[in-house]
Amino acid sequence: MTTSDMKVRLASAGDAPAIMKIETASFSDAWSEEAVYDALAGKFYHFYVAELLGKACAYAIIRVAAGEAELLRFAVSKEYRGMGLGNRLAELLVKEEKKAGSESIYLEVRESNDPAIRSYKHAGFFTAGKRRGFYHNPDEDALLMKIELKEEN
Repeated sequence: MTTSDMKVRLASAGDAPAIMKIETASFSDAWSEEAVYDALAGKFYHFYVAELLGKACAYAIIRVAAGEAELLRFAVSKEYRGMGLGNRLAELLVKEEKKAGSESIYLEVRESNDPAIRSYKHAGFFTAGKRRGFYHNPDEDALLMKIELKEEN
C-alpha cells in the first residue's frame, strides 16, 4: 500500500463514525459528534476524507470565508501514520482549495507536533507567527502557519 493508493473525496454523513474514531484518538480536545455533523452539513466548510482500500484513514475540515480558508482539523488514523499520507493529504488540500478559489489557508498546530509541521511545510506552508497558550490539556503554544494561493500578477 502506498500514498498513490489514497483517494481523497468530499466527506458525507456516512463517514462520520470513522471520522469520530480518528478524531477521538487524535485530539485531547476532540470535537463532539454534533460538531462533526454540523461541519459536514455547513455551507462554509470543505470536509475531505482520505481512503485507502475503501477505509477512511485521514480527514481534514476547512472553514472558508471571504477567500480565506482555515484548516480546523487534520488527522491521520494512528494505524496509517508514518506512511506519508499526511504529506499527500496536505498537498491535495492546497490544490483543492486553490481550485475552489481560496486565496490563502491558515492553520494552528501544536508547537511540538513535528510530523504535522513537516507535512504542512512539505505542502508549502510557512510559519507566520505564534499563539501563546493556545492549546490546553496539555498547555502549549501554537504555531500559526499559512500558505498563499493567489498568484501575483
